Amino acid sequence: MSTTPTTSRAGVSYTVVGGHRKDRIRKFSSIVTVILLNRAGKFDREEIYEELETVEFVEILCVEGPGAAYDLEDRSRRYPDVRFLLLNKDVSIGERINLGIEETRSRHVIVTWSDMRLSRESLTPGLIEQVDRAGNLCIVPLMRSGKSELIPSLLVPVFEGRKLKVIPWHSVEAGMASLFPFDFCGIYDRRQFLSIGGFDEDIVNPYWQKLDLGFRACMWGHRIECNPSYTVEYYGDATVEDSTPDAGYKLFYLKNVAVKHQESGGVLPFYRFPAYLLGSDTGPIYSLKEFLGIRNWVKENSLLFKHDCREVVAAWEMSG
Repeated sequence: MSTTPTTSRAGVSYTVVGGHRKDRIRKFSSIVTVILLNRAGKFDREEIYEELETVEFVEILCVEGPGAAYDLEDRSRRYPDVRFLLLNKDVSIGERINLGIEETRSRHVIVTWSDMRLSRESLTPGLIEQVDRAGNLCIVPLMRSGKSELIPSLLVPVFEGRKLKVIPWHSVEAGMASLFPFDFCGIYDRRQFLSIGGFDEDIVNPYWQKLDLGFRACMWGHRIECNPSYTVEYYGDATVEDSTPDAGYKLFYLKNVAVKHQESGGVLPFYRFPAYLLGSDTGPIYSLKEFLGIRNWVKENSLLFKHDCREVVAAWEMSG
């Protein structure tokens, strides 16, 4: 069992175990990495390993929480082509993906879960060529339930008055845009993903983490769209997400909804602070500290903003 020495990123330590990779790297100039996330207590991953190992241009990186160490050596022996990224502490889903994408050197990275079947029939060199030509930050799949029912997995933003809403869309055609990848699933362009900073590690709630990434991508000029020839099927039911406003929502709001796009770039105007303070539960001193911290972040990245939140939604409404 080969082991990569423990690496540390932003205070998170992990160890990479196994994975020969030798023949595939030599044979294919464009290896695709599949990051397999484990949904605790659901389904046997052996079937997934065995199916993906038959796809010659794919390597597998299984991201595991700290509780998986007890059987890792055994799995590594049985599946020598699979690499296992073992975290030393529990972190958010988005941070697991960040670590996995940073660890790999593949141009394209597919994110999927242990309770899903990634259709081998749709995972072809032709699909990857289509992804290359599209040049998007992420391509999202057509998603089905365990009963083969189509899941409304394209996410469309709308404003109802001053309230932002995200509507799941049923109809799916090639090239249709999605605000963010449903359940984090998609084929990510590694370079573009890292260029926008990946998922925000300070946002723990998966819903707000994805919404933050989606709006940041759109506001910075990137695109997420669907390719129906790429399909994923749950073994059971799709996950239900918690979109209750929390601490993650506050960060999402300041980084996205409150930002104004001007000729000079993105700005977080100070006149947004009173409304933020009224909706915050942390008191005036800490709320001001939060606000100024994000204001500085917006200033540092000002030139990357091509649009603001309302411009993104307005463009969606015009294209629809």
